[in-house]
Amino acid sequence: MRIDRIELYNISSYSGAHTLDFTVKGARNIILIGGQNGTGKTSLFTAIKLALYGPLCFRFQSKNNQYTARVKELISHDAFAQEKVRAYIEIGIELPRDGVMVQYTIRRAWAYEDQKLSEQDFVWENGKLLEDQELDFFQNYLYHVIPPNIFDFFFFDGEEIAGFFSSPSYRSYLKEAVLTLDHYDTFDLIQKFCRRYAVGEDEQVRAQQQREEYEAVCNELDQADTVRQERALRIGELEARWQQCIQERMDLESKFQKKGGILQGEQDILSKQLAVLERRRDQINLSLKSFVEEMDALVLTAPVAGRLRKQLALEQKMQQYRVVAAQLSPARMQDALSGLLPEFGVERGEEFIQSLSRVLTDSLKTGIDPEHFTFLHDLSQEQRDMVGEVLTRLERFQREGIVRQIEEKDSLNQKAAGIRKTLESAPSAEELRAYEEKIACLKEAEAQFQASLEAERQQEEEYAGKLERLEGRRKSLRVALVGATRRIDALQYTERINVMMQDMVSALLARKRREIEVETLRLSKEILRKEHFIDLIELDEQFGFALYRQQPYSFEELAALFSNIGADDLAHRIGTRGVSALLGYFQVDSVASLKKIFRREKGQATLYDGKTFALYKRIEFQQLSKGEKQIFILSLYWAIIKASGRDIPFVIDTPFARIDTEHREQIAEKMFPSISGQVIILSTDEEITPPYYSTLRPYIAQEYTLTYNEQAGQTEVSPGYSFGGSNA
Repeated sequence: MRIDRIELYNISSYSGAHTLDFTVKGARNIILIGGQNGTGKTSLFTAIKLALYGPLCFRFQSKNNQYTARVKELISHDAFAQEKVRAYIEIGIELPRDGVMVQYTIRRAWAYEDQKLSEQDFVWENGKLLEDQELDFFQNYLYHVIPPNIFDFFFFDGEEIAGFFSSPSYRSYLKEAVLTLDHYDTFDLIQKFCRRYAVGEDEQVRAQQQREEYEAVCNELDQADTVRQERALRIGELEARWQQCIQERMDLESKFQKKGGILQGEQDILSKQLAVLERRRDQINLSLKSFVEEMDALVLTAPVAGRLRKQLALEQKMQQYRVVAAQLSPARMQDALSGLLPEFGVERGEEFIQSLSRVLTDSLKTGIDPEHFTFLHDLSQEQRDMVGEVLTRLERFQREGIVRQIEEKDSLNQKAAGIRKTLESAPSAEELRAYEEKIACLKEAEAQFQASLEAERQQEEEYAGKLERLEGRRKSLRVALVGATRRIDALQYTERINVMMQDMVSALLARKRREIEVETLRLSKEILRKEHFIDLIELDEQFGFALYRQQPYSFEELAALFSNIGADDLAHRIGTRGVSALLGYFQVDSVASLKKIFRREKGQATLYDGKTFALYKRIEFQQLSKGEKQIFILSLYWAIIKASGRDIPFVIDTPFARIDTEHREQIAEKMFPSISGQVIILSTDEEITPPYYSTLRPYIAQEYTLTYNEQAGQTEVSPGYSFGGSNA
């Protein structure tokens, strides 16, 4: 792979458009970029990786919100001051395809509109824009040629790399790099292929998925159960502290109440209650007074009220009778009908009128006897209405209501007396304030504990449901897994193939490790130029490295080492090669047998007296100087790249960070021109200085200087390397 150029527009401190040409020609394989710290060298590398891998640059599997936020942070601040916020990264690369280098242009462009960041991706192959399906194929091919983790491997940071290799995690990093660079990861695809098609109908895949899901569910169950137990402990602790707080408050309230204390709010409530009681009592007093004034005497006449009402009704009816009878007298009727009688042919008019008057008058006597009736009261209509109203009130009067009012009044007086007594015994304002402050603090603590407790209990319920669902899922998966395992007899064959693949990879990696060991040793010796500084490098199966220096041991010294530090520490001290040499010399096949030999001969004259054994002594990596560490790691990188035969751009940031002057010339002369077909060096003015620039100049294809303009707040890119002196 080759990087031909990169164009940045509004990326990081690169405001506006900036293009850097990275093309190399023949032996001129170095792109030299100079700049002080903070001028944008690392941002340039990040932009290259982002253009190639998108979300994977930041270890995201897709374009999610976190990825968008990271990209937004990378966009230049000046871009957001423009009316249209635009930014892009465009990179030109060459990839091998069917033995021919194909040119690709990748562009990732961003627009910020309506407070949202959008991204568009384009890829051109030899000038032709790829469609969606072709774009997916290209992306997969790029990941195959140079996966993101391998791209990270080829970014060498002189400031940080020694620290990284001081931690155990570097082993998996190296192993993964070698597997990918040498295409040994293909065997993993073969294993997956066998598992997929050994049984047919994808049963093997489903069984494997079920097994993995079963194990994942079991692990999740264990983790969830652990969380549940921890939460139960927290709930118990919160419950105890909450109850303790409640008890303390209740004790304080009880003590306060026993002393007759009431709160200000309660005093206000009691005062309001007392006012209500007194208002009600006054209402009752007013009602009783009105009763005494108006109804007391009348109540005594209640037994004769019915007869009185009946007598008055009869008198009213008798008065009405008399009025009507007077109007129907023969004389009145004679006056009224005398003119009509002849008209109707009535001959005996006087007799007719007398008979008519008598008949009509008698019809009005219903229920009364006018001849024997005696008026007892002889009231006018107004007087009768007044008496009727009094009688109605008397009839409606209920003695029980008056009694209830009196009883209610007595009850109100008792309650009011109790409230007054309570108010009189209320605490002082200062005592009340101190009590209320203490109670408020306790209640606030209660609320906090209760809220925490409720949150924990809610999560506990959710976890209980989760555990129940997981347990059900585990049982169903186990049933399915057992059934699948019984159906798949070919599993044993696929397992054998897997073992064979593993053995093959182990054998290939063993040869590759030997090749890397030899080449790393050769390169480090060539640069360090120290006699017997490192005489042996060993890489174990997990790609942990060990450094050794030749050292002779007498038989007595080896016997003492076996006795004092033990066989395991001795093997650690002299290395695998040293142990193999001893096994061969004494013609035994185990360290335990060696131990018996040295134990049996200890303190006795033997054939080995005065005999020396050319073995090794381990050099701990931490014992090396910072410069020696960096030289060794550079040699290891160089050896891995040479062993793989791959040609991938190698980016070196702060190349001479820890390296002394004595060895910089060797690295500049021998390593940088040879480590890769394209080497991008990011240097400060203290590293590639004029002497080393002169050494590198025959190999430099392109050179730039990055300068940070403090006033404009942006990076400026200039052709030429300004730190190279008059030679630049």
